[in-house]
Amino acid sequence: MDINKVITIITLCTLISSCELMKRHESSGYAGAAPPPMYSRSTGTNFSKSQSNVSLSDSEDLAKMESHLTTQQEIKQYYHYKPLLKTDSKRIQFLQQPGVDARNKWVKQYLFPLVKKDFNQRELEMIAKRDITVGMSRKAVEESWGSPLEKQSAGKAIRGNEMWIYKKLTPTSNGYKTEYRHVYFESGHVAGWETK
Repeated sequence: MDINKVITIITLCTLISSCELMKRHESSGYAGAAPPPMYSRSTGTNFSKSQSNVSLSDSEDLAKMESHLTTQQEIKQYYHYKPLLKTDSKRIQFLQQPGVDARNKWVKQYLFPLVKKDFNQRELEMIAKRDITVGMSRKAVEESWGSPLEKQSAGKAIRGNEMWIYKKLTPTSNGYKTEYRHVYFESGHVAGWETK
């Protein structure tokens, strides 16, 4: 190894270690600041003083849990509720429940109470079925089907007369076909819809 490289490395190490020993001025904003917590990539454990668990790879954990769904009942149940479970951490909480019955109880206890305050009973039933009905509010439709591909106003937007366009792939005997669903709102509530 070249002597100049060795000297450079030693100099850098000395500088780095001396920076660690430097005192920070109180007005700098860094005086007395605790170092950032260290994480374990494999366990997702936070090794700071609080020892709280932080997952660095929720999406990886979720993918593993999804791959462990074995029965048709588990798969159907999960993909039924998945759009309502808005974050990976909520989906992980759902999948951590032991079995289909426990997951149904978890949904009733932790998911629907959050949704109930915003929707009437009929809207809740439609949301649970991933469906819509005449009279549903725009918020309930979005909860059930997600955000539309496009929103178009009819007349003055303040009156709540709109058309929302959804795009959906539906299975056929020859593969999948694209369907466009147009949902019509009058005064902010569903007046009807059509599939094109």
